[in-house]
Amino acid sequence: MALRPRAPREALGDQGAAPQYTATLANLTRAINEQLWNDTLHTYSLSLDSFSNYSLTAIAWTIHSGAANSSQAASSIAKLDELRCGVGYKLGSGDICSDSYEISPNTNGFLLDSLSKAHRDLDAFKRARSFFDTSAMQPILLEQYMPGANVTSDDQILQYIMASSYQNWHASCTCRMGRENDSMAVVDSHARVIGVEGLRVVDASAFALLPPGHPESTVYVLAEKIAAEILGTC
Repeated sequence: MALRPRAPREALGDQGAAPQYTATLANLTRAINEQLWNDTLHTYSLSLDSFSNYSLTAIAWTIHSGAANSSQAASSIAKLDELRCGVGYKLGSGDICSDSYEISPNTNGFLLDSLSKAHRDLDAFKRARSFFDTSAMQPILLEQYMPGANVTSDDQILQYIMASSYQNWHASCTCRMGRENDSMAVVDSHARVIGVEGLRVVDASAFALLPPGHPESTVYVLAEKIAAEILGTC
């Protein structure tokens, strides 16, 4: 379960449902922190019925979902040492580590991603912001509009990131380029639609795969190459 489902809804134009999801996000985050955060353990409790215990999954999930702020994430990560069992981790603090205990170095598949996320977003934001403090940028800057120069603490920055970030993507490869005997190919290496005369597809949809990074320059290269072929200049 993710705590931030509103972004894809908004991307699909479902603005009517967005406020409901935003409110649900706020209510879930508040409930988790009010009911399950344990100031004595310095991490999230396993459940209301087992408040003195904590689990690897809860630590990973609260970080991954964004429910934990930076200080909560840091103190929860520090508790992982107490869950160590051989080369992996116990699922819960109440479990006993033994030779027969079934462990996993990456329980439930998202512990490593959560550990990375706890620092990745914050470090990336700080790095990007530092670019604007350089002597090259200062002469052309008036003021920092978002999130504002007063947003400086880790918690403030993470709150801004969670409130404003969204995924971005580029539609591509729907008319992929390939050989004529490729059942998935739509155009050949000259961007001509296979089996159709006088028709070419010259945009990102003709990519066989989406190159890393922004595709704009790759589209330019493709367009110039095909234009040159049409004009007979190459």
